[in-house]
Amino acid sequence: MEFKVGDVVQLKSGGPNMTISGFYNQNENSMTCTWFCSCEIRISNFPPEALIKIEK
Repeated sequence: MEFKVGDVVQLKSGGPNMTISGFYNQNENSMTCTWFCSCEIRISNFPPEALIKIEK
């Protein structure tokens, strides 16, 4: 599955909805995701194989 900046995703194992905010490297094999937890912004990188796109 192809992802782009702005897509809303979730880990396949569950968890909060996250927004793809960028790519960790040029090969796009790691997505930088941003989400809120208790009013704090969180940012982490995930492989695309671990993510599913959330349809609006």
